Amino acid sequence: MSSVEMPPPPAAEPRPPRMKEGPDLLVVSVRQFVGHRLARQMGLAVGLMAATKLITVFAGAWAVRCLGPGGMSISAMIFITSTQLSLFNGVALDALVIRRYKVLPTAEERHEYAVMVMNHRLFLSLCLSLAGLGLFVCLGLGHEWLLGTMAAVPYLIFNSIQPTWVIAAEEQSHLRYVITSVQSLIIAALYVAFFRAGQRAGSDVVVTAIATVAAYFFATFVALKWKNPLPIRLKSLTTLWPMLKEGRWLILTAVLLYAQGLMDLPLVGYLRPKDVGVYQVAYKIVGPVQEICVLLQLVLYPRFVEWQKLGSRFMWQRQLRLALVFVAGLLPAGLLAFVVVPPVMRALYGVEFEASAYPTVLLLIGRGIWVISLWFSLGLWAGTHDRRAFLVLLPVAAIMLTLTLLLVPRYGMIAAASVNLFGQCLVCLGFFAAARHKGRAG
Repeated sequence: MSSVEMPPPPAAEPRPPRMKEGPDLLVVSVRQFVGHRLARQMGLAVGLMAATKLITVFAGAWAVRCLGPGGMSISAMIFITSTQLSLFNGVALDALVIRRYKVLPTAEERHEYAVMVMNHRLFLSLCLSLAGLGLFVCLGLGHEWLLGTMAAVPYLIFNSIQPTWVIAAEEQSHLRYVITSVQSLIIAALYVAFFRAGQRAGSDVVVTAIATVAAYFFATFVALKWKNPLPIRLKSLTTLWPMLKEGRWLILTAVLLYAQGLMDLPLVGYLRPKDVGVYQVAYKIVGPVQEICVLLQLVLYPRFVEWQKLGSRFMWQRQLRLALVFVAGLLPAGLLAFVVVPPVMRALYGVEFEASAYPTVLLLIGRGIWVISLWFSLGLWAGTHDRRAFLVLLPVAAIMLTLTLLLVPRYGMIAAASVNLFGQCLVCLGFFAAARHKGRAG
């Protein structure tokens, strides 16, 4: 009787090595992070940006003194409106366009796709600029608003169509940081050269617009090699609606991110107008940190897309290690900020803006927590879980909006900054839970 040979059992899928647990996990995570090529690139880039942003902070302090609280209040509301309009200019779709860009096989196809995306954003930003000018006319604002409002139009347009997402998709992070550093140095140089006591309101918006236009042409040279520096192709608009439809969850997520992380500034402007100019100074200090956070997102997202290809469990291990490294650094940095920031702000900005010192500290700690939550949220977007990220942010935005409306009219900007920090903690916990569930399920 002949025996039937049984087929060999299927080989088990290779699993990434299990991470160590306990205190050793933090030590191993720090060592691996510091020794990684990506960490060295990040360190060099962040160091370059920190140096240029430090120059900008000192020059910005001079601009704040020249404009005074009244001028800062006008500029604050103009920048707030520009930021709110930019939520709908297509920049929120960076995760989607980078995903699509990276799968295109040839350089010519990638170039055509980049031009198409720039056309979409040019059309949207033109429409939004007209809406902003219409709002200015309807509100009947005084002549002191005119200069800043007109300068906000080129700022919004050229900031929208910058092809920096192409540089991020190509993983050329050092070039992105160079562009941002050059833009910061232009702003600082113009502040020092032209600003004097009693400077006209809106002058800082003009300076930002000039630097943004210069950064656009620099980025176009780097990303597109001067091909189509001002792309206008009306036929590209036929693909606009399908892209907006596909990226609807990303747009809604961007709106919630704004409501959760930046909505406190405009609400202070609406609920406590006398505080908005002073609170804007806190955002000027936090601004460089915020820009570094946004650049980290752009630079690291393509790497998360590659990690996703190795499996959800592998992604979770990487996320947890990155988070542990930044938690270890945030704790001493937060304590140090409470000691250092108040006297530095008093020396730089004067007693008129001294009240913004502790709100600044709270906002800085909140941005640090935002970076930690970033490691978990990027994994969701890399895995095309856009809807899940939206559902994490929705209840947090509702809670923060409610608390801000209740507390800011009575307690002012310290309440706004505290609610902001509380919201960042909730978002971090939500993204951590979603990433953990995804990693263990994979």
